[in-house]
Amino acid sequence: MELDTEAMELCRAGAVVAVEPQVFDLLRVLIENRTRVVSRGDLIMSVWKGRIVSETTISARINAARRAVGDSGDRQGVIRTIPRRGYRFVAEVEQQPPPQAGVAHYKGIEIPVNDQARVAALRSYDILDSEPEAEYDAITSMAAQISGCQFAYISFCDETRFWLKSKHGYPESFRERPRELSMCPPALLQTDLLIVEDMRRHPRYKNLPSVKNPPHTRFYCAMPLVNPDGHALGTLCVWDPGRKQLNEQQCNCMRGLAKQV
Repeated sequence: MELDTEAMELCRAGAVVAVEPQVFDLLRVLIENRTRVVSRGDLIMSVWKGRIVSETTISARINAARRAVGDSGDRQGVIRTIPRRGYRFVAEVEQQPPPQAGVAHYKGIEIPVNDQARVAALRSYDILDSEPEAEYDAITSMAAQISGCQFAYISFCDETRFWLKSKHGYPESFRERPRELSMCPPALLQTDLLIVEDMRRHPRYKNLPSVKNPPHTRFYCAMPLVNPDGHALGTLCVWDPGRKQLNEQQCNCMRGLAKQV
């Protein structure tokens, strides 16, 4: 299932599902607030803009949303009713920001179309293969603490590799990974957080060495490190072998930490 908030479309198995605007908005609100229970009052404020609506109307829209995503009131595998409290979206979610316009390819992976200029910008900072620095290590440690993830790193990407300037949870000897085997190439095509809640089920990631082999990456979150000219030079990344979800405050903290790099 894919919910495109820009195109206002819901797709299942590649086919567009016709939904009423209120049902679409209801799904959007539940997904955006999936880390908590959404009360009926929350839905009235977000979907109906505070207008008075009946319990029957809300229930009808919930049922329509469940049908649209292939769920039901009996199964509740996507939208769960929390008695006397509200509703919660409980299915796995991958948050995919709109990619930058234009991509090229390197060894089967998508890279920025202006990758040569991006790498030149990176080299102008003279940071590749530099020594560890406490300021960077403090950022990765904070990212791991805020997200609750076992692993975190700051990476910079040249033509062929992601090189780790700082890392948390990794062996001291681990310093880089080939670009085509890294988790991070898609993050270089973004301008905001890239979040994958279960990499083992995702066609882009499930065959990566870090996913197939111990410690079996599952949750992944990366924020591109974008310079003033708009080039994504690397990533601030956290990941974990267990199930994770980041709330809005944690996401904002990741964005803020990335700006400190």
